[in-house]
Parts: sequence; C-alpha cells; structure tokens
Amino acid sequence: MYCKNCGRQIDDNADVCLGCGVYTDKGRAMAGYQNSYQNSQYAQNQQGQPDVSTNGLDILSFLIPIAGVILGIVYMATGRPNAGRRYLTIGLVTWAIVFILIMMIR
Repeated sequence: MYCKNCGRQIDDNADVCLGCGVYTDKGRAMAGYQNSYQNSQYAQNQQGQPDVSTNGLDILSFLIPIAGVILGIVYMATGRPNAGRRYLTIGLVTWAIVFILIMMIR
C-alpha cells in the first residue's frame, strides 16, 4: 500500500505513514472510534457540563442529608443523572444511618 499524501510505500496494516505522519484509511477509522469512545466516557448534558459529582457537594450531602436529596433531584432533573444519583444516594444513606442511631439510643 502507498501513502495517499506522500506516496511512500507503507505496510498494509499501518495506521499512519511513517514518512509524513498522515493517517491511513485504517488509521482514520481507528481514530474516529477512539474519539467517539473517549467522548462517551463522561456523559455531558445539553450545556456541555460533565455529569460528575464534586467532593465538596459529596461532603455537603453527607453532613446535611436533606441537601443531598435536594441536589440529587435537581441534578437529575437538569440532565446530569450520574451526579444526581450519587448525591441522592449519599443523602438517603446518611439519613438511614442517623435514623438507626437515633432508634438505638432510644
């Protein structure tokens, strides 16, 4: 096979031309697959914000469980379900722990 850019002979299985660095047809297809895979690693909402939670809000959800529940509902409603589920889970688990501790003290 020959490079379409510089005409140098290259291996049939090559992803890029070693002479000029241009992707071959196979290399372009692989690069497109990798880019689509990388883009799917972190889901994004309509505004382009990543759907990940932050440590500060995780801690807030733990210390004030109602805040975690509210954050979870708001984040899920605004198109960030992964972060929303995390905050909601932290808030509800913390509430359950507090409830069990209070029942044990009584």
